[in-house]
Amino acid sequence: MNPNAIVMTPEQFADLKESLIRELEPKIKSQVKGESRKQSASVSLSIWPPIRDEALHRLRHLVTYNRYQVVNALSTIVRNSLGVSNVQGLTTDQAQAAREIVDAVVSTMLKYSKLKAGEQGEHTN
Repeated sequence: MNPNAIVMTPEQFADLKESLIRELEPKIKSQVKGESRKQSASVSLSIWPPIRDEALHRLRHLVTYNRYQVVNALSTIVRNSLGVSNVQGLTTDQAQAAREIVDAVVSTMLKYSKLKAGEQGEHTN
């Protein structure tokens, strides 16, 4: 036997093991939560851009500044409707609702748009 070896009874070993678990468990849980937040954040970052881009495509007849203003308004409507502080924080569960909200607003805008059929170019409303 190694002269530097520590000899423990099974009870002492069980106590040491429990002590280590109690000490390390909060740290491990914290790391796991941090990793899941990072993963969840990277997933949610991809939810808003396609919704926004579809709205911009449908509103391409507006001048750039007006499209910018509409996207800001859509973002505000979605955030307030779904109770999130930032559209980048949308979850996958909220994605469909966000799409429906944006679609309803853009569809209503297009319904009342003054752009005449066959008219080309941008206008300012």
